Amino acid sequence: SSLIRDFSFDLRHILIFAFYAVVSGLILYYFVKFLTGQNQDIEIEKMITIDKKLFCAAIDKGIGVFDVDNIKGSSMRLVEGLQGSIMKTAKPILDKNHKLWILTTESDKVILNGINPETEKVEDTIEIPYVKEGDKDYVDDCITGTDWYTRMDTDRTKSKLYFYMTILSEKNSRLGAIFTMDVDSHEIALYRRLPDLGMMYGMGISPDGDVFLCDCLDYSRQRGFLREYKENGSIVSQRVGVYP
Repeated sequence: SSLIRDFSFDLRHILIFAFYAVVSGLILYYFVKFLTGQNQDIEIEKMITIDKKLFCAAIDKGIGVFDVDNIKGSSMRLVEGLQGSIMKTAKPILDKNHKLWILTTESDKVILNGINPETEKVEDTIEIPYVKEGDKDYVDDCITGTDWYTRMDTDRTKSKLYFYMTILSEKNSRLGAIFTMDVDSHEIALYRRLPDLGMMYGMGISPDGDVFLCDCLDYSRQRGFLREYKENGSIVSQRVGVYP
């Protein structure tokens, strides 16, 4: 019985020692992660590499910047001067002037942020306000908003940004439309109205400026359409799969 008591005593000490060793190891592990910045959970969306830098949408943080040979949480920098909330479905666009454009939103406007990749600072802020019912400018083709899944693209010249908005029309206060912004003059113009569109779920601009849209209709697991809005005004629609 004495041998059994001694064994039980030693076993308790071994278990206690093992417990404290595990706890101490976990504390040390997370402390090292804290010091090295590896404890940062960063949700990354759209990315683009420019001059050995990786720019990305770091959700709830801003536009993150990494050196391509040193990508880890502790090395991420944030672009200075970004305004608005990042739209994670809108990809970053590098224009012909080597300026990076990021589309963001606020409750009453869309904002196009023009970033100098070298300085990692916003140099241009172009605001596109929404027109509300009752305003004097609340007329056909005025911009009434955008959508949470909005998109942005460019063409072969990289001289214009193409982005999705909603406009007022005779039959619909939220008709989809594509607008452009000239990257030199910053002029905003209506480019294409999008009749027949149910719910835009993807967008691309061909090298020649034709608009391609993925239409998932009402997001109810039915087959959607790929719609091509041609420059001559015609529309070609092709039935495709679910959530195109």
